Amino acid sequence: MKLKAFTIMELTITMVLTGIVASIAYMAFNIITVQLYDYKTNHQHLDQLQQLNTLLLRDIDQATEIHVQGHNLVLEGIGVAYYFNSDNILRVMQNTVDTFHTSTSQWQWQPMLEQGTLVERLSFNATIDTISYPFYFHKQYDAYTLIHQP
Repeated sequence: MKLKAFTIMELTITMVLTGIVASIAYMAFNIITVQLYDYKTNHQHLDQLQQLNTLLLRDIDQATEIHVQGHNLVLEGIGVAYYFNSDNILRVMQNTVDTFHTSTSQWQWQPMLEQGTLVERLSFNATIDTISYPFYFHKQYDAYTLIHQP
């Protein structure tokens, strides 16, 4: 009685083909993993910039007055201060400190009046990985604040 079975040659060819398919799958997985890591790293920085922009817009809108002390931004009425350092931006609100890992350049602010201390416009560039992103902010003051400005 003769049993049907695979020959050694058939098993060897099957093992070689399985090895080739497995190596291609591993290489594809490795490439996708590296690209996903790069994507996450790049977008983490962009998420930080987006969060910084959102917080600055909200804080400037809610503040009653904005003053500049050196390269620091003090927002009166809500108790928030921004400290612009060479390698990061710190947002301090009471006992909470948020750190945004970005460098800033071309820091400019425009006072509301010639002798006044209120800031009407603020602009700076935030740089991450040699790419510079411009930020522009404008504060609309109410009449009471402008009349009672020291």
